[in-house]
Formats: sequence, C-alpha cells, structure tokens
Amino acid sequence: MRGVPVARLLGTEIRIHLSWTLIAAFLVASLGAVDLPGRYPGWPNGLAWAVAVAAGAGFFCAVLLHELAHLAVGRRADVAPASVTLLLFGGVAAAERGARSAAWEAAIAVAGPLASIVIGVAALTVAGFVGTPTASSVAAQALGEALAVVGLLSCFVGLVNLAPVFPLDGSRLLRALAWQLTGEEGRGTRIAGAAGRLIGLGMMGGGVLLAFTGDLVDGFFLGMLGWFVRGSSGAQARQEALEGLIADATVGDAMERDLPMVPPQVTLDTFAAVLSGPEPVSMVRVMSGERLVGLVGRRELRRAGRSAWPRTQAVAAMTPADLLPAVATGDGLGSALERLQASNVEGLPVVDGGQLVGILTRYGIGRLVHERSRQARLRR
Repeated sequence: MRGVPVARLLGTEIRIHLSWTLIAAFLVASLGAVDLPGRYPGWPNGLAWAVAVAAGAGFFCAVLLHELAHLAVGRRADVAPASVTLLLFGGVAAAERGARSAAWEAAIAVAGPLASIVIGVAALTVAGFVGTPTASSVAAQALGEALAVVGLLSCFVGLVNLAPVFPLDGSRLLRALAWQLTGEEGRGTRIAGAAGRLIGLGMMGGGVLLAFTGDLVDGFFLGMLGWFVRGSSGAQARQEALEGLIADATVGDAMERDLPMVPPQVTLDTFAAVLSGPEPVSMVRVMSGERLVGLVGRRELRRAGRSAWPRTQAVAAMTPADLLPAVATGDGLGSALERLQASNVEGLPVVDGGQLVGILTRYGIGRLVHERSRQARLRR
C-alpha cells in the first residue's frame, strides 16, 4: 500500500496514505465549520478553526505514536518492516517479516492499541481538568476541546484495532493466540484468516437483515463493510500462504536466465511479438555489449502505444538499469520480492561477481509459487 514518505523513524520509512489526508481534512472542516461554532458561539473569529487544526495535528501524532509503539517492540523482536503507511486506524507495514515466537507476535500486536488507549485516557483526563463547556477561560475551553477530540479518537483507534479483522492489530493478536495454543504458526494464520472471513460474512448478513427491515442505508454500509472485511481477511491468508511457499527459496530458484536480448536502437515492433506470442516471455533485456542498459516488458509496450512501436526505439521505452536495484542468486526470495514491489518494476537484475546472470521477474516468482503450491497439494 503506497503513500507519501514523510519521515524515517526507528529505521522504518513512514508514509501517509491519501485516505488519511482526506479524513483529516473532513475532521478539521467538520469541527471548525460546524461543531465548535455551534457549541461556542462566543468564541473569537478563527478560534474554532485553530482548535480544529490543533485537534487534527494531535490526532495525527496519536496515530503516529500508535505505530511507533509497534515499531519499538518490533525492533526488540528483530522485526523491522521497510516502511509503514499510516491510515486512520494505525498503519500497514510493507513486507514485514513475522515475529520469531507467538509471545513476541502478541507483544507487537498489542503495543499499538495499548499506546492509543493510554494516550486517549491521558488526553481525556487532562481535558477534564483544564476545560469544560462552562469554563470561564476561553483558552481553557479551546485546549480542553482539542484534547477531548484527540482523546476520544485515540481511544476509538485503540479499541477498534482490537477487532480480529485484517489489517487491524486484533487479527495479529488472534493469530498469536492460536499459534501459542496449537504450536503451529501457519495454523494460527489460518485460524485468524477464517475468523476474519466469518466476521465479514456475519456483517454482510446483518446488512441484508437491516435492509429487509427497511433500514436500507445502514444495511448497505454494514454489508459493504462486511464485504471489505471478508476480502481483506482472504487477502491476508493468501499473503501468508505466499510467504510460506517462498520462505526457504532464493533468488536463484526463481530468476529467469535466458531472456531474449536486443540492442538499444531496435524499434519495439521488431520484438513485440516475442512478448505477446503463443509462447510469450516475460521481458526482453536491452543490452549494449555485455552491459544491461534496461528492460522492456508488456507494461513498457502498453505505455508506448501500439501505433508508436515502429518508430520507438527500445532505449526510449525501456526501464533503465540505473533504476533497478540488483540482487544476488543467494538472496532470500522474500526480501528480493519486497525490493521488487518497493521499486514498482517488473524485473530486477541478478548479479554475481559483477556479472549479470539472470533477471528476477514477477513471472518467474509466480511460476515458482505455482509449482510449489502444486507439490504441496500432491503431498496432502
């Protein structure tokens, strides 16, 4: 899940998702234009907006501290995700390696909600002391309102995150509990995913019942939320299954060694059929002598446009090699896949001893996963 990078904390890149910006804007606008002016008509002009902005900033800090709590415990457990994208209910870690035990998994999971609840209770406690609707000081009222908003929202985030639904922390906590009880990490993952899907189906059924009783709007939204919960829990199970299939694989197991080569000056129409024929290949290497200068795949062909193929050279359409981080044959496939996804490209050069020995492609990884999945089914 992509976002805008804003900082690097505890060795992890912090990103903000677009949805957070929209939610923050809605929160500030509703407080500054409607809620606070309605309850405090005597406030000076602009104070309601100042309090709204302060509350929005405070809530952002609370969500950030929620995620930093995860990261702090994760570092103790030797679990350091490459990046975290902040959302309303916390963050989503990119390609995070699992904890080494169920106890550490539970500790990492509960750290965020616990931090949010502590922050929320502290903010509400201070708000109760410094400002009430009948407080004589306008400054005290303003500070109290900002703290109350931050406290309520932070408590809300902490409690909602305990729901056993992916990507919330409760799903990870349930996974840890099932892992501890069964002694099997994979089984814990399957139990957590099944629980999330059942909850989603229950919410969808509740939405249908509400709709039949005449509450169409609430029924629709509950049903849609259930559909999202069911889908996200299924996605979690598929992601965990993928990680299990490639846990012991290396780049050398999945890379493609004999992709076609073309010089930089040839036009796309001369080799487009190789990428889209009856026995297509995933990518074409653009080579200058023995040096890789770029890669061309189906995405680059689509970007150029079929009508432009006869006049577009490979060097103009390719993804330049300078933008592709290199991996080695002995690298773990999981970490290499993380780099491939983070780079948002279709392939990475595989280099050993300074020599190009292959290309790690999404097609090659998919082929390995398919074969390992088939073998796993045969063993059952």
